[in-house]
Amino acid sequence: MAAEWPGLEFEALTQTGRYIRHIETLWMILRLPREIRRIKPDILFCSGNTYAVVAVAMKLWFGQRCPPIVAKISNDLGRRDLPVLARSAYRIWLRLQGRLIDRFVGMASPMADEIASAMHVPVPRVAIVNDPAVSIAQILPLAASQTHSSIARNGTRFVAIGRLVAQKNFGLMIRAFAAVAQAQDRLTIYGEGPERGALSRLVNALGMDTHIALPGHINPVDGALRVNDAFLLSSDYEGVPAVVVEALAHGLPVVATDCSISMASLLDHGRLGMLVKVGSQTDFAQAMCEISSRSFSRSDAQAQARNFTVERAGRAYVAVFRSLANGHSDRPCEPKKVSDSAGVTLPEPRRLN
Repeated sequence: MAAEWPGLEFEALTQTGRYIRHIETLWMILRLPREIRRIKPDILFCSGNTYAVVAVAMKLWFGQRCPPIVAKISNDLGRRDLPVLARSAYRIWLRLQGRLIDRFVGMASPMADEIASAMHVPVPRVAIVNDPAVSIAQILPLAASQTHSSIARNGTRFVAIGRLVAQKNFGLMIRAFAAVAQAQDRLTIYGEGPERGALSRLVNALGMDTHIALPGHINPVDGALRVNDAFLLSSDYEGVPAVVVEALAHGLPVVATDCSISMASLLDHGRLGMLVKVGSQTDFAQAMCEISSRSFSRSDAQAQARNFTVERAGRAYVAVFRSLANGHSDRPCEPKKVSDSAGVTLPEPRRLN
């Protein structure tokens, strides 16, 4: 990591003794105060919704002495999947975050108003930094590559990538595919998780063993995306899925559920894929039937992916951190544009005074 990002210091805080996953959050809350006193950081960065409870705990622990906190919103805030009472409790939790956390970061422009409304904070406390899903170096070779498989061949190769968990609703995808698949069509779902057993049994029950594969975790994903024709996302809720950006970088059209306020914009309102109602197996199946015949520009898909590069996001995050560290937490952050040149480098990190 130091070789890739000169000047970046990385220190993993590991738990001594046996690692027990279900107490990880509590362990972080108990361990971080000591590290904050030792390092004396100018900024604390919370990298996603999962860790918001840790960020709030630090604010309550240190009070006025707590360094400013920047929290990235990595998932949908509407949470339509939750029962009514749980959703009401979740809204209260979001407002508590809004009272304690100094600056929020959304991963795409449509998230700004959603975050401000859910957290009950003024819009200037919300910065937008497009999700750093790919690097410019990853996209450039694809522009010249002609190895992408043709959707006009016999059968369509669909691919999906993600954790095998309930949120991703792969069961809906499998049932939709089974309902419309032609003899030569194939679906490959890469990933691991607690739903593997149930999904494997579903594939078997539908008699789709020769059409649907669950090969497990894959990293990197480039090879899997390069040899398929369309990318599928069936989630009940998401933030800005990095894997969709990766699919666009590989020039793949996308079929996705409307699982995030950012999805319509990400797919350029239908130009780069098809958006269907969350939870609708019928709509998802119909979109799978139509995706191969729709007009699609691979170069436009890659142009969209360029908006979500590490290079752009790196400088934008530096601007957010500097603005907050310099005491301008109520001002909107306006990061400078980053060149699309593959040679872009980020400034070496330093303490923000």
